[in-house]
Amino acid sequence: MLCSEIMENDVKSVDQNDDVGKAAKIMRDSEIGFLPVCDPESSKLVGTLTDRDITVRLVAENKPPKTKVAEIMSRVPMFCHCDDDVEEARELMEAHQISRMIVLDENERLAGVISLFDIAGIESTDRTGETLSEIKQP
Repeated sequence: MLCSEIMENDVKSVDQNDDVGKAAKIMRDSEIGFLPVCDPESSKLVGTLTDRDITVRLVAENKPPKTKVAEIMSRVPMFCHCDDDVEEARELMEAHQISRMIVLDENERLAGVISLFDIAGIESTDRTGETLSEIKQP
C-alpha cells in the first residue's frame, strides 16, 4: 500500500516566519500537537513544530509568543513520499522513534501526514502492538 492511500491530506501547517503564538492557536483550535513548517516562497518543507518544541524552547526559555517559528522549530524533519510503501514509512517511524511522518509530493511539497493511527488502521492487531512498542521504547 502506498503512503498516499492512507495519509491525511487536510494538513495544517505554518510558515517559518509566523509567530509561535499563531502556531499554538492553530494547534489548540485543531486539537493537534504537530505542525509541518514550510518556506513561504517555495512552499517546501523546512521543519516541524511540536507542542513539545513550544514547551521546551519557548516557554522554558521565557521567550515571548511573538517569537518566530523558525527560532524554535526542529530543522531536520522526517518525511516520506506519496509513492513510498507504507511499510517503509512505518520502519522510518520506528527507527527514529516518531509517531507522525510528513508525506511530500513529487515536487517536495507538503502532501499529507501519516500517523501511527493511520498505520494501525491497516495492520493486524499484533503488528500494531509491535510498532507501538518499538516506537515507545526509550
